[in-house]
Amino acid sequence: MRYQTMDAGYDYDPIYEQVHRMGNQSVIAYNKKNEGEPIGFDKHFAPTCFREREHSYRYDSFDAKYEH
Repeated sequence: MRYQTMDAGYDYDPIYEQVHRMGNQSVIAYNKKNEGEPIGFDKHFAPTCFREREHSYRYDSFDAKYEH
């Protein structure tokens, strides 16, 4: 086993540390009760523009339909 996948109820530092000591990687859902607002991301975890934080990125490459 290389990855530990858990829900947001397991989003605590001691759990991350234990999984790391076991040589695994943890994939734990974001828990908004334990964390503040993610900086650089919108409420859907899409990256936001570093100049104008209110604008979320929509495309990673050129899209002819939207001309960007």
